[in-house]
Parts: sequence; C-alpha cells; structure tokens
Amino acid sequence: MTHTPHRRRLDTRGRLTIPVEYRQTFEFEAGDDFDFYYENDLIIIKKAGKGAKNHEHKGT
Repeated sequence: MTHTPHRRRLDTRGRLTIPVEYRQTFEFEAGDDFDFYYENDLIIIKKAGKGAKNHEHKGT
C-alpha cells in the first residue's frame, strides 16, 4: 500500500471516517475495537487484538 494522504474532516461529534480503501485492506468491520496512541505529532490507530471486543457502545 502506498502512503497516499486522505484528508477527512472531523464532524461535530468528533468522528472521522476511515477511507474504504483502508477498511478493505486492513479488514476493518463495523463493531471492531481500536486502540489510539499518540507519539509527537502523530495519532496512531491500531485494531485491537482478537477477543478484544468487549461491549456494545450505547448512545453513539
């Protein structure tokens, strides 16, 4: 995969949309859990390991 930037706008509820190309490449599915980290000026999003789906989020 190339490092082509995809610009997304943060919505009023603080959400970003992950481009479909990334969702397909990394096999992201609705309901998957993710871990967020930061390092200097980067935000790192990592899909949580298997068995990490813990509960449904209500009110989102």
